[in-house]
Amino acid sequence: MNEYAFTSMVIDLCRDNDLMVHHVTDSRYTQGSAGFPDLVIMGKYNILFAELKLEQGELSSGQKKWAYGLIALAGDPSPVNYEIWTPADLESGKIARVLSWT
Repeated sequence: MNEYAFTSMVIDLCRDNDLMVHHVTDSRYTQGSAGFPDLVIMGKYNILFAELKLEQGELSSGQKKWAYGLIALAGDPSPVNYEIWTPADLESGKIARVLSWT
């Protein structure tokens, strides 16, 4: 599965769950936002930031900064969530389960 197909499938799942979704196509070229998560997903009760990876790879330094900052906001309970997803998460149903709670 390529990146475009994976991203498209996740966006379709968001829309199937009546969630608002914004895809950040390439944050490396957006001033001050290097590493910003790939998707911002908003539901009735919370907002989810999702980083999509084709395989379990290393996050860039910018991605780590965003991840640590967003995770720090995620208390219990928190309206802010952060996920790193791979195609395996799509195949296992994990992404669909998380989106159903958003």
